[in-house]
Amino acid sequence: LPVLVVPDKTKFKSQIYTTVFATDYHNSDFAALKFLSAVGKAFYSKIIVVHITDGELNDYSEQDMLDCFSRKVKKTVKNPNINFKLIKSKKSIGIALQDFSKKNKADILAVSIRKKDIAEKLFTPTITLDMLYHTNIPLLVFRASDIPNEGLF
Repeated sequence: LPVLVVPDKTKFKSQIYTTVFATDYHNSDFAALKFLSAVGKAFYSKIIVVHITDGELNDYSEQDMLDCFSRKVKKTVKNPNINFKLIKSKKSIGIALQDFSKKNKADILAVSIRKKDIAEKLFTPTITLDMLYHTNIPLLVFRASDIPNEGLF
C-alpha cells in the first residue's frame, strides 16, 4: 500500500483535482498508475505522468521513450484523464518536480520507490527524500515490489 505524507503546515484538500506522477519507466509504475486511476476516477481528477530529463539523451530519444511508455500505460490503464509530459531541466529532479507540480496546481505528487543495492545507496541521490524536505504538496509514495523489476528500456 502507498504511504501518504502530508508536510507540516500543509492543508490537505478533500478534493483531488490533479495528481502528478513521476516516472522513470519501470514496470512497477503500472500498478501505481492503476491505483491512481481508480482514485482519480472517484474524484473526477486528472493524472499527469511526468518524466524529468537532464538532456543527456537527445530530445527525440526521450520523446520516443515517453511515447512508448504512454502507449503501454493506455493499454493497461483505462482512463482518458491521464496525460504525459516530458520535462527537460538542469535542476535536480526533486526541484523540477516541485516546480512542475506548483505550475500545474497539483493536489498530490506521487512517486514510486524501489529497493537500492549498497552501491546505489552510496552513489545515487534519493529523489524521494529530496521531495520530503522541499515540498509543500502532499506526497504519495509507492513501494515497488520486491520482484526484480527491469525498466522498460
